[in-house]
Amino acid sequence: WELSLYSLQQMLPYFAAAGHNLYLKSVYVYLQMMFRLQDTNPTVYEAFRSGLHIIRQSDRFWGGLPPDLVIEQVLMRSVKTTGGMTRGKGMTECQRVQWLLSMPSCAAMNVAMQTFCGTDFHTSSQHKEMGKSRMERDYKDSQTFLSFLTETNPFCEDSLLRNIETGVTADASVNAYKAKEIGNNVIQAMPGNNVFDYSFKKSSQVVTQTTIPSVTLDGETVQVDPQLLFQRLTAAAQRSVENIPQVFTYELCSVPSSLFDTSGFIRQSQKPALADTIWSLGDCSISETLSESVQYVLDGGSLLQRIPWTKGATFSTICNAYVNHVTGKYPNAVVVFDGYRSGPTTKDTTHLRRTRGVTGTRVYFTESTPFKSKKEQFLSNSENKQEFILMLSRFLEDKRYTTMHAESDADLLIVMTAVEYSEHKDVVVIGEDTDLLVLLCYHANLEYHKICFKSELKQRTSKGLRVWDILKTKVLLGPDICRLLPFIHALTGCDTTSRIYGISKGSAIKKAKTDPQFGAQADVFLKESSKDDIVAAGECVLVGLYGGVPLEGLDLLRFRRFANR
Repeated sequence: WELSLYSLQQMLPYFAAAGHNLYLKSVYVYLQMMFRLQDTNPTVYEAFRSGLHIIRQSDRFWGGLPPDLVIEQVLMRSVKTTGGMTRGKGMTECQRVQWLLSMPSCAAMNVAMQTFCGTDFHTSSQHKEMGKSRMERDYKDSQTFLSFLTETNPFCEDSLLRNIETGVTADASVNAYKAKEIGNNVIQAMPGNNVFDYSFKKSSQVVTQTTIPSVTLDGETVQVDPQLLFQRLTAAAQRSVENIPQVFTYELCSVPSSLFDTSGFIRQSQKPALADTIWSLGDCSISETLSESVQYVLDGGSLLQRIPWTKGATFSTICNAYVNHVTGKYPNAVVVFDGYRSGPTTKDTTHLRRTRGVTGTRVYFTESTPFKSKKEQFLSNSENKQEFILMLSRFLEDKRYTTMHAESDADLLIVMTAVEYSEHKDVVVIGEDTDLLVLLCYHANLEYHKICFKSELKQRTSKGLRVWDILKTKVLLGPDICRLLPFIHALTGCDTTSRIYGISKGSAIKKAKTDPQFGAQADVFLKESSKDDIVAAGECVLVGLYGGVPLEGLDLLRFRRFANR
């Protein structure tokens, strides 16, 4: 009895910190009553002290059940099962009283029937935790748990607050580890107040990793749905505002819905659509046989995805699998890897969208360490990925392969390496990313040797496996489009920018081919320009892509598009 009261008392700060206000009030008042029970009702107090505060269905240690649980398991079950009061027999007050008063008689009749039949229901005196099968299962579970803690060590020298299972790292606002201290501060303000009138402030609760962002309006915390807010404001404006176009000079939401999805991440780019558009313009495929001394340039990020990782294999075994893959296909190759130690990058938002904010746990490993998690989860942690790349590079260099490491994203380094080699020999770039195709078309030199770009994937398109002849593609597009291609790709969505709602990459290329004004505005981005010039040029380009009138502006265009829907 005393232990149960002590346990409830220890839980009070956590009820307060977590915002379980009704639990907090109820338990607080309950404890006040129970601590005075020795004076107010000594008989009940002594009964509770003797163990009658709980109900036992067996004599096992720690087998007592709280009355509310027993009521749910016994009385309420009989009410709701076949033949119970909820099965067509009504639930008036008179019937409920008769049902309750009949329960002792039913129990006595049940015991009498067991005695008459010589049947007795009882449980073994042996605790189920002491059985051999249970002990074997517990041992297996404990080994699994110890193995998990070995791989995801929570006691490493890391000052960040993180979830060791998912690897999600908390920001500075999270203070859940101070739950007891924060809860005690809430409880200290409660004495002397009326329990029915007292209210709690949400700001006094702990901040967890899953706390939803909100805003405070007139002292009240409100969760904001940008799309719903936009709909409500425009609906209100149609009824009460005379100059409704003026309303659309404001974004009316925290982030533009044309650039961000409902989860708050930038809209995922449709990069393959750009390659499809260029491929459909004409013959871009390689038609000549390359020289035997061809130089291969491999995208290290794409290479990492080629080999499946076997659970339980050591990291040296995994690295050797990559080495065998490279030596079997590319006798003369340079492997270029991304870098993950340069701090924040412009691709961080893309990484967050891919992982939905979940980051793999930091794993400290050597060549002999067995791999025990999932490949995707392991590589989602940038430190794990960087350490594995360094290890894999050593294995490749031992086999006389050249490896290169970019500061952050490796696309430009891959392309410039390929262009440099193409001055003396034919080059084949192996990768999957459309960014490489765009940069190759921009940087390739028509006076150098051939550059071929192809994928390592087995899938074939409706026109067969695509093997790009970059020089032929560059001639097909023409110098003007090749010059504008990086701008078109970035504007319509890439790894660092959002896809614009309703605008495809094909339509942007068509606009660049037919509209001289588009090229003139794009040139502002391709040369050194002031911020104001870039903003003005970007607005003109967007207005043009959405079919607006020149010099119309995004505000008026936004209203016209809304009015036409």
